[in-house]
Amino acid sequence: MLFVEASLILAAVLRILIRHRTGAKAGQVEVYPVSRYNSLSLGRDVGCDVRFHPTRDIVVSRNHALIEWNQDEPPMFRISDLLSSNGTFLNGRRIGSSVLLGANDKIQLGTDGPVVEFGFEDVVRNASLTGEHQIDAAIRTDEIPQDTIIGRSRDG
Repeated sequence: MLFVEASLILAAVLRILIRHRTGAKAGQVEVYPVSRYNSLSLGRDVGCDVRFHPTRDIVVSRNHALIEWNQDEPPMFRISDLLSSNGTFLNGRRIGSSVLLGANDKIQLGTDGPVVEFGFEDVVRNASLTGEHQIDAAIRTDEIPQDTIIGRSRDG
């Protein structure tokens, strides 16, 4: 008789990290699994994925900017200004249309507006052999556990 023990496999999940450097949410990190979103909208509107404070981040338009990506390996990320009143800046330069985003790029929403740092990472999650696994929607946390990042040892 053959006994098969239930096993777990590891599944890589690509996540976008939005690190709030200035503004009302300074110090916070928001994490968005790419598999759960087609794009990320940034603004003060309650329908935006990355929401800014409605009164403290007043230079941010209700629907200010949009981050999109393709399905390539690795994906290419782009940011577009959505005709905001105060403009979108990438690494200090105002963007006129869609431009490529890279790891650690700084996005500023409006002159003297809040700055966020864009990043992405592959993380490892446990998954059953059937392929069933659960990925959290948007995880808002001040600290990402370092042992979940691929390529980084637990020893530091």
